[in-house]
Amino acid sequence: MKIIDITKEMLSAEVYPGDTAPSLNRANTVEKGGYNVSDLACCLHNGTHIDAPLHVKTGGAGAAEIPIEKCFGKCLVISVNGKLGLRAFSEIKRSGIKRVILKNAEITAVSAFMLSLLKLDLLGTEKQSAGNLSVHRSLLSAGTVILEGVDLSAAEDGEYTLCALPLKIAGADGTPVRAVLIRGE
Repeated sequence: MKIIDITKEMLSAEVYPGDTAPSLNRANTVEKGGYNVSDLACCLHNGTHIDAPLHVKTGGAGAAEIPIEKCFGKCLVISVNGKLGLRAFSEIKRSGIKRVILKNAEITAVSAFMLSLLKLDLLGTEKQSAGNLSVHRSLLSAGTVILEGVDLSAAEDGEYTLCALPLKIAGADGTPVRAVLIRGE
């Protein structure tokens, strides 16, 4: 079995313009109190993370309400190298796989609409944001969980098992995840 960690290290990952940069503060140390305790301050959309419907819809489902099975299971990694077009769309549709991570992809409003017709469980991207507001609304309204900020440098195109479980934070519009791709038994 091969496990590929596709998670970016949170404190050094790119921060979306306007988001709070993550910081780690040591609240206690071994030297001071006998043990280390740290506080993490961050935007829930830092590093590798999942967007919940609440991210773009008042009253939408929060991160704690995302069906966990959408974030775990068979996954297709596919290289796009530019705008998502008919070739990639056809390959995704033909595969029948409901979790897809795109390599080097630009998702437009039109391609997001096309993807929403496939009723994917999850769509992932290497970018810190899958696209503009209409991209997010199309995908999240269709019930597709958006996984953003993955590192696919060690992953080839093909089929895997994905595990990218959201933290159970009530009322959260997104959540950091530890995402891995698994290949083999």
